[in-house]
Amino acid sequence: MSIVAISETYGSHGTEIGRELSRALGWEFADREIIAKAAERYGEAAMELQRVTEEKPTLWERFSDSTQHYLSCVEATIFELAAQGRAILVGHGAAIMLREIPHVLRVRVTAPEPLRAARVSMRRVWPASTSRGSSSATPITSAPPACGSSIGWTWTIRSSTTSRSTPSA
Repeated sequence: MSIVAISETYGSHGTEIGRELSRALGWEFADREIIAKAAERYGEAAMELQRVTEEKPTLWERFSDSTQHYLSCVEATIFELAAQGRAILVGHGAAIMLREIPHVLRVRVTAPEPLRAARVSMRRVWPASTSRGSSSATPITSAPPACGSSIGWTWTIRSSTTSRSTPSA
């Protein structure tokens, strides 16, 4: 029973690396699915669960029973996915929550700040009719580039049956 728990800096493509690793190994992948499964299982609003795992809490929220409940729902879901094994879990505190489990490989994905900034700015498409400085300009988020297309990473997976390498762009 093996688990990979990935944490990432914004724009580092940790999710894409995890997704590709999942495909190569044939393991379950969970990122946004963690929140969706927690919301479904515990009957909570997905937006609230997402918020408590990704935003800095206010002083009041740190002591709120509802915040603690939401975090418990997400934590329970992460432990359920980990118990199944053969899973790649990205974000939502999975690497921290699973730190005491010996068969969890915890990975931190990062990239140089200029590269991350360029990647994030490439994900945003600004309407031609407005300027970026205008308060009425609303960015439209586009899909991130596909794995292997100018994301600047190289990895190799070795197992008894396969070896695969993705070239760095």
